[in-house]
Amino acid sequence: MLPWIRSTNSTAKTVASMIILVVTVFVFLALPSGPLAAQTDTFGVGEVDQVVQLGNDDIRVIIARIIRAALGLLGAIAVGIIIYAGFVIMTAGGNEEKVITGRKILINATIGLAIILAALTIVHFVFKSLQDGILGADDSGGTKPVFETFSGSGALGSIIKDHYPEPNQTKVPRNTKIAVTFAEPVRPESFIVNANSTCWPKEGTKPLALSDPACQTYADGELKGKPVPFYGDCVDLNNDKGISWETECDRIATSTVQIYKTEFAQDPDKPLFEAAAVAVYDQDKTAALFTFRPLELLGDSAADVWHHVRLVGGNKPALGIKRSDGSDIFPAGKAEQFYEWKFATDTTIDFTPPTVADTYPASGAVVARNTIVQITFSEPVDPAVAQGLSGADSDFSHLIFSYPDVSGEWRITNGYRTVEFVSDKPCGQNSCGETMYCLAVACQEGQTGCQSAYTGLVRTAELLEPAQKNFIAAPFSGLMDMAGNALDSGGPNNGGDGVPANPHKPAVDEPLKIGAGEQAPDNYWWSFTVENKIDRSAPLLATVEPVIDQEGVKGPQSVGMGFNKIMWLSTLVDGVKIEEYPGQIQGLSALPYYHRSAAVADKTLLQLKPGRDLGPNGLDLYYFTSVSSSVRSANQNCLYPGRGPAAAGLECVYAEDDNGVVLKNENCAAVTLDTSTDTGCASLDAALDQRQADVPSCLKKLREASPTALK
Repeated sequence: MLPWIRSTNSTAKTVASMIILVVTVFVFLALPSGPLAAQTDTFGVGEVDQVVQLGNDDIRVIIARIIRAALGLLGAIAVGIIIYAGFVIMTAGGNEEKVITGRKILINATIGLAIILAALTIVHFVFKSLQDGILGADDSGGTKPVFETFSGSGALGSIIKDHYPEPNQTKVPRNTKIAVTFAEPVRPESFIVNANSTCWPKEGTKPLALSDPACQTYADGELKGKPVPFYGDCVDLNNDKGISWETECDRIATSTVQIYKTEFAQDPDKPLFEAAAVAVYDQDKTAALFTFRPLELLGDSAADVWHHVRLVGGNKPALGIKRSDGSDIFPAGKAEQFYEWKFATDTTIDFTPPTVADTYPASGAVVARNTIVQITFSEPVDPAVAQGLSGADSDFSHLIFSYPDVSGEWRITNGYRTVEFVSDKPCGQNSCGETMYCLAVACQEGQTGCQSAYTGLVRTAELLEPAQKNFIAAPFSGLMDMAGNALDSGGPNNGGDGVPANPHKPAVDEPLKIGAGEQAPDNYWWSFTVENKIDRSAPLLATVEPVIDQEGVKGPQSVGMGFNKIMWLSTLVDGVKIEEYPGQIQGLSALPYYHRSAAVADKTLLQLKPGRDLGPNGLDLYYFTSVSSSVRSANQNCLYPGRGPAAAGLECVYAEDDNGVVLKNENCAAVTLDTSTDTGCASLDAALDQRQADVPSCLKKLREASPTALK
């Protein structure tokens, strides 16, 4: 399904231009830009401290402000003279000499005002150029280019899938961690320093000291026989049952992962934050997910501070973050060999604990075997303690089930707020011929009506200082948020109370089993039932926003999509995309965007949030959103790509019974169940065939139907 929207309406632009021409004089006199607009009198002249607004800006910006203020004052004087000339003429009482004098004053004042307006126009242009980035700094403390460009491409970058904090996020607490998810495994050694001198064990995944004879060793090459280093871990070297981020954890290589205050962006010797680095490895001993914990607080206790994070690439062997095959993470020949984003910290330290916001299945629900399990938290959680393999051979025990023989994998998604569990037990094929995986049930094959009870448990982290009655958590000891606060929760459908329970974390007898006393605060638990059946119903796209063919869409506009089922959120990241057309023109990189989802009444609402404005710098651009059949619902069935809203503002409502008989089909695009024609091109253009063979064909048709003079 590919609806399109447009950043700017050309007719509206023409009308707006005519209006601007008519009111230009009044704009200069009555509505001065920036600080002048805050406090003005009748003639647009504000208080002196508001007009001049001296500060720590570039001296050229200060001079421009002074000149603009002076010209504004002269303009006010000229208007006063014009009023005086009118008064002289109106009170002449037939005296020809007074009338002539008044006319001369009026003509000279008008000429003077015209000169002042022309000068003000020139000064305003120069001032905006200085303030907006040629010479001056933006309000974030960093420099802003004349024409906005953006690093990375599509979905935050060709290699970046997600990160926290989000692009341009504000109000970030000073004690936050930074998380990055790559689209594919990367080499940790290309950006992490093995500061704690640990190695990969010959068996298992827990790191050992490099001197330990149980270290795995290189099999060939110059390093043959030497231990293989472990990158991205923290080890209790002092055996004090605690972790020191400064001395017992690996570090980022600051030449490759750079965290710095935006105010120093142009300083070649800018101070960089040191940070501990943690890698989340999968069963193949590869990693694509990392967290960085700054060793000192970010920001400032007195004011909000903008920060930059830059991930550096490079084609040289010893430079930049590398893919698992050793190649650079950025495409060959790409001019920008880095990805960066910025965020702002406020003045606070976060002591607020996370809670469980939602689960699927819900507490008490009955679901088919082929469902996935989701837990959504009230805020982003630390992926280092929320993602891992589950089963008898795993040491990951922060998220477990009561039912025996359940094995699979927990993966974090949705901006690090949702974790999803997928079983590793195959149980047939889904609606598009892919293998499905099912939860175990104590039933015979084909035994209908048979059900098994499940309880899920989320273990909170240990408290670092229990006597202090706060939620500051011991690293890696259980579920915690990005600021290191332990989970606060009192049970199913019951949010936390903000006060640690006593004891905060019930005793754990066997890590892979739910102990008798563990269903108690501040752990979280809930129960549901799994039925011995397969649900083969397919999801569809029910709503889109902005509506199909909408014009005038620009600025920080999110793109919304509503699905008729709870969706498998991690499939949305690769299956739902935005294309900007024309793309990468006049200095723009490809549109960066990220996915955020929420469950509402057994449906999923998806938002694609652009990392920059739509239609930036006044460009008249088109946007095509596409949803492919790789998108799947929580029952692992694929979306049928042709079925969706047939027209603007309508909701596609479709339902079938268990035998495939259509019960309801309202406001949905027509489909023929022929895969060669059933990719839906949602457009109101009667000349555009709404049925195409595939997504590329549909995009080609939409581009051809989108007139533009931009190159």
